Amino acid sequence: MKEIRTKRELLAQCSFEEGVGNWKKSGARLTPQEVSLLGDALWQGYRRSVQHEPRAMSDAERNVKKSVVDGAASSLADLEVVIGLLRGRLMATPAWFSIKDIRRALPAQRVAQLVSELAWIAGQDYADAILGALRFYYSNHGESVVVIREPK
Repeated sequence: MKEIRTKRELLAQCSFEEGVGNWKKSGARLTPQEVSLLGDALWQGYRRSVQHEPRAMSDAERNVKKSVVDGAASSLADLEVVIGLLRGRLMATPAWFSIKDIRRALPAQRVAQLVSELAWIAGQDYADAILGALRFYYSNHGESVVVIREPK
């Protein structure tokens, strides 16, 4: 494999533009500055792992990173609002929202993939929290979930 010497080469090799396009098709709202930051972060991560010489993040980049992370948190909060309405947390369920809306917006496989990837990168405490939520769901439906951890 050819050695990667530039950010452009790295982004081309990992199909960054295609990935960004797919995220946007899925509903991600990324500004040009945020896309640029993500590309720079990949490049600096590569430099750290291969060349051992990443540069520090600038204050402007830190602000854009905060915008990306805050946007993700805001989107999650929006989802919590809709789910809270559907669960009747306000003493009634809304007339114009249904579980079909959630299923259409968030197909089961997409949610499962996202949860799996989050547990993979965030670690065992996330995986345990996910299992706890599943255990709660199944116990409320008369079933149990048993997880057996065996060392490899």
